[in-house]
Amino acid sequence: FCSFVALPIEKSGGGVFTSRNFDIFALNLWKGFLDLPLEEGEYNCWSRSLVLEKRPTEGYKTILVGGMEMLNPYVDGMNEKGLYFTQLSDPFAIGKEGSPPSGAEMSGVPYLALGPLLLEKCATVKEAKKEILMN
Repeated sequence: FCSFVALPIEKSGGGVFTSRNFDIFALNLWKGFLDLPLEEGEYNCWSRSLVLEKRPTEGYKTILVGGMEMLNPYVDGMNEKGLYFTQLSDPFAIGKEGSPPSGAEMSGVPYLALGPLLLEKCATVKEAKKEILMN
């Protein structure tokens, strides 16, 4: 499970503030599930997150946040237009857990690539929705 909160401009004194957490990912997945202690030099999942700034020749500049654990590189990001994304997991949500963002059985964009794609190509939520449906 993950949770997220956004404090809008009207409530924050001039800027939008966001916050999220990683409920299950705060452990070394393999050893955590087997209840084994970490050895020297081993780290918990997402304890060494990275920040990547992308400046493409075409598209919007983007900041992405994530980590390479579980081969899930970017889970949060924002572009120069202020469009923000975060990936959340809720196994009790409507639909199948891990289902494609289009809601169908198949989608042309893997969810790991969706956030960065939308941030590079879209300036608004309306544009992002259209991009998802077009892929």
